[in-house]
Amino acid sequence: MICLTSYLLFSISKSKIVAKRIALNILSESSFNLYFGFPTVLITLLSKSTLAFNKSIIAGVVGLIAIIAMMILIYKVPGIISSITLIFYTAMVIVVFNLIGGEYGPDTIAAIVIGLGMAVDACIILFERFQDELYKGRSVKAAYEESTKKSLSSILDSNITTVIAACALYFFGKRSVKGFATMLLITTVFNVIIMLLITRLLMFLLVKSGKLDNKKHLLGVNPKYVPDINKGEVQTYFGRFKNVNFVKATKKVVIGLLCVFGLGLGFAGGFAIHGAATDSGNSFLNFGLDFKPGATATIQINNLEAFDEHFNEMDIDYSQMFNDVYDLVDTGEDAKKVEAKQLINDFLLEALEFNESELPTEISLSSSYDTENKCSTLDISLIFGNISNAEDASEISFLSDFDTDVADYYQLEYVDNYADYISISQQVSTPTMAKATVMNALLSLLVAFALIVVYISIRFRFTYAIASLAALLFDVCSMLAIFAIFRIEVQVEFVSAVLAIIGYSINDTVVIFDRIREIAKETNFGNIDEAGRKNIVNKALQNCATRSFWTTISTALPVIALIFIGADATVAFSIAMLVGLVSGIFSSLFIAPSLWLILEKGHMRRLKEKAIRDAEKVGQKKSNGPDELTVVGIND
Repeated sequence: MICLTSYLLFSISKSKIVAKRIALNILSESSFNLYFGFPTVLITLLSKSTLAFNKSIIAGVVGLIAIIAMMILIYKVPGIISSITLIFYTAMVIVVFNLIGGEYGPDTIAAIVIGLGMAVDACIILFERFQDELYKGRSVKAAYEESTKKSLSSILDSNITTVIAACALYFFGKRSVKGFATMLLITTVFNVIIMLLITRLLMFLLVKSGKLDNKKHLLGVNPKYVPDINKGEVQTYFGRFKNVNFVKATKKVVIGLLCVFGLGLGFAGGFAIHGAATDSGNSFLNFGLDFKPGATATIQINNLEAFDEHFNEMDIDYSQMFNDVYDLVDTGEDAKKVEAKQLINDFLLEALEFNESELPTEISLSSSYDTENKCSTLDISLIFGNISNAEDASEISFLSDFDTDVADYYQLEYVDNYADYISISQQVSTPTMAKATVMNALLSLLVAFALIVVYISIRFRFTYAIASLAALLFDVCSMLAIFAIFRIEVQVEFVSAVLAIIGYSINDTVVIFDRIREIAKETNFGNIDEAGRKNIVNKALQNCATRSFWTTISTALPVIALIFIGADATVAFSIAMLVGLVSGIFSSLFIAPSLWLILEKGHMRRLKEKAIRDAEKVGQKKSNGPDELTVVGIND
């Protein structure tokens, strides 16, 4: 069955291998290996059993189309150029990831999708600068030359900070998120190589041709606002946010966000207190198995009729077990569901040779009929709450190979395309494993924070670094607050989302700080009063706000596609990303600049005080007269 035509560039022969591997591993290991080979084709055959993978790819394609449409609608011809490079960029990222034997999983597929949004950031920075220069009355060639000069440092600094976050995740994170970190590194590198260099080359050739000199409307600007300096006209258009006082609005924004934090803290505290009082296991966040001891196993049958047809030809005990369970569950009667659960326990005891103490403490069953494909589906979820005292994986070995044990029992390896109708997975976490996950997550965040602060301190100044760090902490707290309020499960992919937002948010903040620094240099920043500094910050924010909003929207489009179209395994990750994106634009436009103003005010005061002390020392030295000349042999 052909589920999707895409630019993944897999060979047809290998896609069938991929399908079987995903069926057994995508939820248990969150990864599977794809191998790239030449020659390649553009059509990938994916079976229905790879539904999680298919959904993520479809979300990626939808996100890509949405971004292309947005870029062309806003920037016209430059948008077309960026769309061409974006498609090439996406293909090359996947090609390189396959060549190095990268591991794909829900979070890695999500990283590709998110990379689609972040890839256009370099183009948006350049195009917004280009339009700014055109609105000043410059010629197309002069405007482009000026925009390339002014946008370069912002693009490089923002991408370097993203690389720092990715490296922290790769070297200090768990193996299950290393694929995400690797993909983030690849997307960032290609962001600079393709989206920066190739896009600029194509734009340079277009501008040099002179074909758009008298067609500025094709560059995304409104001709009636473009002044003709030869006629003495002056600039009248200064952007969509010219009249917005961002510094003044900060107080209201902070109050609103503190209310959200307070609500999140209240929910978190309430659940923690309830968990401690009732011994229900509730904590301030809804931690998944990555962060607490426990285990789950799932069996998903997407086509029960095809499954039964296969086993009608084989002499295997419990060959009709799934069909019997479906019939019992489909009645909707509680008594019948109890019988169905007993059938599953009998299967575990007799077929897989479980001990009584190893049986699941909870069994969740659901059945449905797929009217589109005219087949029955059955989902079985086993929850093992009796392993919380296990100290290592050896004590729960009966679950470590659950997927292969079931596959071996039903001899699925001898069945062609068995992944068309069944997928099996398990997830196990001992107390030791859960503790290691928490420590790795904290270490990754701390290292990322520290490296970003050091880099920004070197490239800018420590006041910029501290303000950036506060903005990042704000973003992390926002994500935690939303997850606490809505009790969204926190899995290890949440750490990937947090680090991705750190890279994204610092990207946005650095671009704004770069504009502040640029305007400050032009206005002799150190010799103006506090009101003047606020005006500089407001001007920088007014200039950057449009770019920040478009970049956020372009990144949010594929994330939203992942939420509504993507696999269930990526939903929590995508929600965390979306919350972080929304939070990031507030922290970049309001929190970081306003805090920087406060820090810079203190820094300037200290500089002036030091200058006064130095001047006093010089004056005092002069008032005491010249120093006595030392003559060897006389007054030495």
